[in-house]
Amino acid sequence: MTHLIIALIVVMYATVSLAESPAPQAVELEVISSGVQIQRGGTDTWFDLRAGAMMPVGAGDHIRTGENGRAFLRFAEVGISLVLPSTRVQIISFEVNATDRYQIELIAEGATLHRMAGSAITDYRLGAGAWEIEQPADVFGVWLVDDERVTVITAVGDLILRDTTGESITLIEGAGYHQDTRHDSGAISLTPDGQIRHEAALIAQGIDCHATIQTDDGRNLTVRDAPTIQTGIIGFLPDGDTVQLTGVAEDGSRARTRYYSGQGWVEVLALDGLCDGLPIYPLSFTETYLSVTDITERELELTRHFYGDIRDDPFFYRFQSPAD
Repeated sequence: MTHLIIALIVVMYATVSLAESPAPQAVELEVISSGVQIQRGGTDTWFDLRAGAMMPVGAGDHIRTGENGRAFLRFAEVGISLVLPSTRVQIISFEVNATDRYQIELIAEGATLHRMAGSAITDYRLGAGAWEIEQPADVFGVWLVDDERVTVITAVGDLILRDTTGESITLIEGAGYHQDTRHDSGAISLTPDGQIRHEAALIAQGIDCHATIQTDDGRNLTVRDAPTIQTGIIGFLPDGDTVQLTGVAEDGSRARTRYYSGQGWVEVLALDGLCDGLPIYPLSFTETYLSVTDITERELELTRHFYGDIRDDPFFYRFQSPAD
């Protein structure tokens, strides 16, 4: 009889322990535009996914987007992530416990925008290079470029970020953090400019350098994607405009300036001056740009927190009219 009682206790304990253990859940992947691939955990092969495809993904799976690819990752009813172009995401875990609280762990490189129900999440980890989100805001964005430059911005709610030194930093709603290991920069508070909250705005506000365009003949000033004349033209700025400077070429001939949600390069001689202490860039440096085409209303629900509406940023929202 004693042995039977002990056996029942062991079975009951095991049953309770099993019930309390987090149970793995599937993340729903939805492909918005072509240029999305998946690599299943434990394999080496990447598979192309068509626009409109939907499928479950789980621990160990990798998703990557090309220069035009975009996808949603849906975490049951507790969250959704928008994976923007030229981005790679790995699902580490997605689990639910006996009290219907969730655990989410991801690794991301590139650009991702997130909406999370923090009250339903007991443990959250989003690794971005040497940085990690420890507590999500309700709406936030993460941009990581080449494991060298990270930007984290909150749009709704507060967020906790662990930096490269292991220090935890709280970002209140509307604040941002930017660090570029090529240049000495740290946490920067971002004062919201309407609904425009993105990396270029954060960097420009942190540096806080302004100049006025003064061309000799009153013509528009050419904006290029690198600090030499042999590089591509990305746009023009009107004579008399005030620009936000964010760097200077090593030879002093061109200045880096915010251009919508990106950065461009203009002739220093066409400006009324420079600020001291601007970050210095080599002549071999070339900008990288993030843009989307044929954006959907569901995507806009997230992107407008950071890039505004279509009319606000024709550089990010490419080839799409405000009426779309």
